[in-house]
Amino acid sequence: MAESPLSLNAIEYTFRHLLKVAFPQMESEPFRVEKGEGMVTVFIKDIRIIFKTMLQEDMDYFLKVRSDFHLIANAKGTLKIPVFYFNFEDDSEYGLKVEDFGGNVDHTIIGSETGNSVKICYDFLTPSFVLLSRYEEFHSERHDEHGRFPYGLSLAENNSMVEIPLVDEYALLLRKWLCDSFPDRFKTVPRTPRVVPTHDIDLLYRFKNRWQAMRSIFGRDLLINRDWAMVRKSLAGYRAWKQDFYQDPYIQSILEFAKMEHEAGLEPVFF
Repeated sequence: MAESPLSLNAIEYTFRHLLKVAFPQMESEPFRVEKGEGMVTVFIKDIRIIFKTMLQEDMDYFLKVRSDFHLIANAKGTLKIPVFYFNFEDDSEYGLKVEDFGGNVDHTIIGSETGNSVKICYDFLTPSFVLLSRYEEFHSERHDEHGRFPYGLSLAENNSMVEIPLVDEYALLLRKWLCDSFPDRFKTVPRTPRVVPTHDIDLLYRFKNRWQAMRSIFGRDLLINRDWAMVRKSLAGYRAWKQDFYQDPYIQSILEFAKMEHEAGLEPVFF
């Protein structure tokens, strides 16, 4: 049986992200995923969302070369976004007819609703997983002279979606279709913008051992910066660190940042 190359965990992770963007109030909503031949079915709130998905050979092609895609309007009709389309087989068990999604399908149509099923005629899951996980960077055999994945080979560059938050756009299209098809079970909620400060921590500690500490203090503060006040401050920090490593000046700076931001009602994220 030809199934999606994504694992169930990968599919669940991707759909959970789409759900979080589309319906934040439903972030913890339980759902179940099944893989079938050329499709993935998500069971949620007593309905089935049937996604057409790439097969392994489709995914290999998608990752290596410029893909075949169509441009359709996003959920607000303000932007054209790329979607990756594959013809459906006849799925009579779902009461859906092959002509609903034939080669002449209207590409402004996202899906078709029949009974308690919604069928999406584009693969939202595989591109979303690849972009969210940065799959292409880890599995590419092509790198520059520094061992980095070249931007010019990226899916975003080769498929004209560099400036498009494609996963979010897919989530909003999914929201629109579900709200239109099942207004009694899927509703939008107002969102409140918020500021989330983020901090990239390159070095967690200034002092690691005596030799490194002396080199930092006298090599940088004295010889390079020629700042005796900084030398005295660094020596005081070193002595405090020897008594309690939590007194390391870098650790103290991180704690001070966190304290100031919490006092301002913010929820910082430290990497």
